[in-house]
Amino acid sequence: MELELKQAINIALGSQLYRQQALTGKDGLCSLIQQLCYIQIDTISVVERAHHHTIWSRMNTYNKADLDQLLLLLLLLLLLLLFKSVVVGGGIVVGGGT
Repeated sequence: MELELKQAINIALGSQLYRQQALTGKDGLCSLIQQLCYIQIDTISVVERAHHHTIWSRMNTYNKADLDQLLLLLLLLLLLLLFKSVVVGGGIVVGGGT
């Protein structure tokens, strides 16, 4: 099977989710991150931090505050799971004891 250049470009861009302009708001952002499987949070900022570029290039209605809220929610969920495992699991061993 032979592929035309335009078809190959559409497949490549589609697989990287550059054609997801219909996604909006926190639900759209969450869906985009789930489809990408992850977003690497980058602390280096020249024009803008890289993870904001990654999302914005795929979702033109992207609001940075939505990502901040999702990350805070994830952090709270992880802390809750940690706390639950400590309480249910019988406590934390401090000082290297068993």
